[in-house]
Amino acid sequence: MVDRPNSRNLIGTLALLAGLGLYGLIIAELSVRMGDLPFLVEMVFYIIAGLVWLWPARALVRWMLAMEPTSWPLLPQRWARHNP
Repeated sequence: MVDRPNSRNLIGTLALLAGLGLYGLIIAELSVRMGDLPFLVEMVFYIIAGLVWLWPARALVRWMLAMEPTSWPLLPQRWARHNP
């Protein structure tokens, strides 16, 4: 059985691309405004900035992969009888 693409995948992919692009621009602007901070401060900033985007991306991917009620594999028997 081949799953057909749904609108969640399209919307989620576009939102992820747009969000990551915007996030990259914000981080780039913040890095310019930081100026000449000590190396360790900059390193901590980039480590945190490199990990922060994972939290919203994870939630978005979970939403994209959520099954729609019509595609549940384990339908109750009374519904399965009506579908050949």
